[in-house]
Amino acid sequence: MLADVTYKPSGWFWVILIITLFTWVFWLIPIAFYLVQKDTVRTAIAEAFTRVRNEFDESNLGDSPARAPHTALDDLERLATLREKGLLTEEEFTAKKKQLLAL
Repeated sequence: MLADVTYKPSGWFWVILIITLFTWVFWLIPIAFYLVQKDTVRTAIAEAFTRVRNEFDESNLGDSPARAPHTALDDLERLATLREKGLLTEEEFTAKKKQLLAL
């Protein structure tokens, strides 16, 4: 005797199938976009690294020996700026000024 077996998928099967199908398709969109634009992305990343390297090199110029030597006048100007901002009192400024000029 042969049994008649028919398979009818449940409603959940179709829901999960549709969700996973669209999820897979939606993942193709950014992958396709990247493949089309990969040279643009590579160029942008290289330019960003170049800018970071240049900014880092410029910030280290103060450590290079080619820079002009630090003078007492530079220190006085810095102290005057601190005094104008209110970070140094007049007495502290005068004491530091005497100390710098005594060198």
